[in-house]
Formats: sequence, C-alpha cells, structure tokens
Amino acid sequence: MSADEYKQFFTDVETADQQRFTEVPPSPPPAIEKAPSGLAPMSRIELEGRAYRGLASGGMPWWVLIAGAVVLMVPSVAMVIVAGDPLLLLALVPMVLPMMIVWRGVSAKLAAQKEKAARQARRRRDMRD
Repeated sequence: MSADEYKQFFTDVETADQQRFTEVPPSPPPAIEKAPSGLAPMSRIELEGRAYRGLASGGMPWWVLIAGAVVLMVPSVAMVIVAGDPLLLLALVPMVLPMMIVWRGVSAKLAAQKEKAARQARRRRDMRD
C-alpha cells in the first residue's frame, strides 16, 4: 500500500473536532392535558381511572388509604355479616375490584416505607464508616 492509501484513514485534528460536534435540539415540553369535566360518561370513567390509579400507586397519604378502605370495604363486609346468606357474596363481586385497588395501594405504601427505611439505614451505616 502506498502512503496515500494510509492517509485516507487518518483525519486532520482540526477537521475531526469540527465533525464531532453535533447540535441536539431541545425536547418539546410535555403536553399538559386538561382534566376531563366528568359530565360525559367517558370523561367520568377517565376521572375514576385517574383516582383509582392514584390510590393504587401508594403515593396517597395514609388517611386517604384508610378512608378508601372504610368507604369501599366496610359496607360490603357488614352486609355479609348482617345477612348471613352465602348467596349474598355474589352481590359483592363488583366490590372486589375496588377492594383490590385499596389493598394494592396499602401494599405499595408499605413497600415504599420499607424501602425508605432501608435506604436511611444504609445512609446512616455509610456515615458511620
């Protein structure tokens, strides 16, 4: 191979620096959606979905989770206890989903607190060492 063939693989330092610079445009801001009014049936479903999603995420305060459990679980359990009829359990099938949502929120909240306590313990241990 001749010297000219080797030179094609090497670039000039000044032109190499100019070619390495790439301008990246900023990302567009996130779209802010207006909350649905709740007057139309589909917007009401969307609002309920947002509320249940927030409840199940574990980010709610404890009083909200406890109030959700009281509002959603206590009436159904009381109805079964008062009636004493096993067929009444079939009437409670629609209540299973809200109960599962509250249970998921409580377990997510407990898991988050456990992770926070472990993180703080690691931080305290690392500060001692």
